Amino acid sequence: MKRLCKAGALEYVNMFVEEGMPSSADEVRQERLRFLIENYYRDRIPSESEVTAIFQLTKPQSRTLLSKTISRHRNKIGGQVRASAAAVIRSAKKSSDKTTWERVIKSEVILDELNLAVAEKGPTLKRIRLKRGSAGQYEVEEDTYNLLKNEYGID
Repeated sequence: MKRLCKAGALEYVNMFVEEGMPSSADEVRQERLRFLIENYYRDRIPSESEVTAIFQLTKPQSRTLLSKTISRHRNKIGGQVRASAAAVIRSAKKSSDKTTWERVIKSEVILDELNLAVAEKGPTLKRIRLKRGSAGQYEVEEDTYNLLKNEYGID
């Protein structure tokens, strides 16, 4: 409760002292989500399901809100984005056939972040993709996995 109160108080301080009143409901949600990320979630980005529960939005609306918030406030919450992406990489396990790495990814926004890193740093490598026959388990080739480990500073 303390962290939620802090997020709310800082949102109001920001509105009164720094940036003024947001001009649209979408901007209000982005600001509120940013303060929740900074003060409640602290070291990670919430999943679309968590945002859906908090803001009473549909899953596609939550994904859009998360994407816009990350884009607009990357300089303030970039650390949480990187930490969430690194957690996904860190928790990957070698597949049974030893050719790929597998991991359940609950946030499409983080999946997009990882695939963006692959596109920028290793455009010839294969992207992270949904494992065939799976609802939420993703797989990544060894060379792509190694690129992501280097990009996110994982040993």
